[in-house]
Amino acid sequence: MVFYIVECKWREKLANMSQLDTLFAKVCRSGKQTMGLFLSINGCSKKVPEMLQQNPEKSLFVMNGDELEKVLKDQINLREVLKRKLKALNIEAKPFLDICNE
Repeated sequence: MVFYIVECKWREKLANMSQLDTLFAKVCRSGKQTMGLFLSINGCSKKVPEMLQQNPEKSLFVMNGDELEKVLKDQINLREVLKRKLKALNIEAKPFLDICNE
């Protein structure tokens, strides 16, 4: 079983790595089966996935507003999105898999 700590940001600018630091600290203080999902409605800077890839724990992954919109409109299933994103993180070391543009 996997547990998720989710942090959501709805800001005009793209999220940067400093905005993920709080979530990362919460995940680090939690159990080994805890993952962090950072939802940034307007997306993240290109540096965020690059920096997350350097983390050997591979405990954080990112979702954007387009993906959330498709989930809320029942165009894609949230469980399937999480499953695909976790697979990309754990197998390919991709903290951001753009489900909408695959």
